Amino acid sequence: MLLAVLVVVLATLGAGVYALEQQIRTRTLDSALQGVVIISSLVIDRSVTLDDITVRLHPANRAQLDTDVVLLQQKGELRGLMIWSLTDDRLVYADFDHQLAGPLTAARRAAALVGHPTAASATDPGTGEKLLAVSYPYDANGDGIVDALAVVLLPRRGVDTSIARSTHLLYGGGLFVLLVAIAGVLLVRRRQRDQDHAAVHDPLTGLGNREKLRRAAVPALAHATEARPAGLLLLDLDGFKGINDSLGHHAGDQLLAAVAAAIDRACQGAGTAIRLGGDEFAVLLPRTGTAGTLAVAQAVSEAVRHPVVLDGLTVEVGASIGVALAPADGTDLSTLLQRADQAMYRAKQRGGGVVRHDPADTGPEAGGMHVTLLPQLRNALEDGQLELHYQPIFTAAGDVRDLEALLRWNHPEYGLLTASDFLPAVKQTSLIHPLTEWMLRTSTAEAAGWRSAGHDVRLVVNLATQNLVDDALPELVTGIAETAGLPLSALSIEFREATLAADPPRVAAALTRLADTGIAVGLDNVGAGTTHWLTVARAPVSRLKIDRELVRLLPESLAAERIVAGLVRIAADLGLTSVVVGVESRASADRLIALGVDGLQGYALCRPMPAGKVPNWLSAWQLARSSASEVAAS
Repeated sequence: MLLAVLVVVLATLGAGVYALEQQIRTRTLDSALQGVVIISSLVIDRSVTLDDITVRLHPANRAQLDTDVVLLQQKGELRGLMIWSLTDDRLVYADFDHQLAGPLTAARRAAALVGHPTAASATDPGTGEKLLAVSYPYDANGDGIVDALAVVLLPRRGVDTSIARSTHLLYGGGLFVLLVAIAGVLLVRRRQRDQDHAAVHDPLTGLGNREKLRRAAVPALAHATEARPAGLLLLDLDGFKGINDSLGHHAGDQLLAAVAAAIDRACQGAGTAIRLGGDEFAVLLPRTGTAGTLAVAQAVSEAVRHPVVLDGLTVEVGASIGVALAPADGTDLSTLLQRADQAMYRAKQRGGGVVRHDPADTGPEAGGMHVTLLPQLRNALEDGQLELHYQPIFTAAGDVRDLEALLRWNHPEYGLLTASDFLPAVKQTSLIHPLTEWMLRTSTAEAAGWRSAGHDVRLVVNLATQNLVDDALPELVTGIAETAGLPLSALSIEFREATLAADPPRVAAALTRLADTGIAVGLDNVGAGTTHWLTVARAPVSRLKIDRELVRLLPESLAAERIVAGLVRIAADLGLTSVVVGVESRASADRLIALGVDGLQGYALCRPMPAGKVPNWLSAWQLARSSASEVAAS
């Protein structure tokens, strides 16, 4: 109510100020425009959002508009209000027959898009009342882009009467009231604009944030076609972590701000630049097409590489940029982000640059549950839905020296998921890095707690190929273990057999750097493919874990038994420990022990358990072992 009264006061008193400066006859239109600006600012702004214009007017917002319009109509300041969406030529709101205001002509649209209000005389055919139809451009998002056209119907006679009345009020001291009212409105308006800006912008760089991307994607994807696709760039800085760690977070923030400005300039107004968080950015290009999107991506890549001076020191970073196009790569923002993320990871594997999404990147399993779950995994990581279970590895003598960490997702809809349900798709994206860091921090902290309680066991963590070819991995692992208080000798890092083929010299060097710190290195899934024995000979691998499929074939295949026996002998000849996984029966365990394996792991011996159950299990197992030893000794 108070806001509506203030609108009336400002409209009438503002008209009076102009009455003192010009003749009423020559400035009726100007006065009307001023009133419309105020109506637009204080009536439409508080009730209409960008989603109302680009998607659908929310019922609560419609009710608020109806209330404000009726109040102004009762005051005689307004005849009617109509809002047109310029994104899709759709009538968003009208409390009168929109034909009364005339058609949405090309001239009206053109004037609105460049920010110019226009006015025309109109007549109510039912009453013969003379009206002014003022077309006012409306920026719903506060970003300088006209999203809608507000058509405000004013009573012509009411405008003239308002001007005369306001003149008398001014002579009676109304000028002071006007100034106070205007100051109050401007202050409220400024605070509202500041709040609106903060809701969709990153405070460090000034670029848009995730909410800005979400809003901008609605009209961009709605109008994307095969002939004129919308583009999404996802980029991650190469080399930022080293600069941030060596020069400090202040310098890192300066670098991010400089990179953000370079990205924004490279877009040349063709799209919306976004900071997603950390050193990850995105650019949404609604109308550039395929060639234009790739051209902007290349321009962004070159702009990011430009040297930046930080506290007198010149530094350079690069960017790995993934490109996805709508509708070819997806018709919703979540899918496009996933596709662009996959392409960005390919770019990072190649050492940076621009890579367009290739459908083959999703892998044969991506058409199922993996990709369905992948967009949810970022939130799962932040919301604490992930957890680790632990499965012991037994020696042939029945002792437990190791506990392997196994990733689980406590999904709110599907229940407890194993890593095989979602990890294959994750390994193709840059999400593997924060997931790995979370896994290391969680497992080392839990293992350190068990050791403090007197349980002398080693932690085994299985990492992906993408982790091993990351040059920062050794420092990451040692730093996390030291922070948790876990001795490096109490940690074993394992990789799948296929890792050896990724980049043999680089893999061997990374394994050596890990082993030099005192961390044990193991090779998993041996026998599942072609093992690169030359790399095994050069790298400091201390344990071979034989693939479960060979174990599964043991009861029915003499060849499988001979292969397992051969792998056990090779491990022994190389001075390595051999472990078999997937032991599902006591008979298989006995047979494997007879073949000479050093360790066994599987459901027949112990199922994986949540971290909270590990201490009690270890205590019970140690007690049982002690009792068995005493019985044997007696």
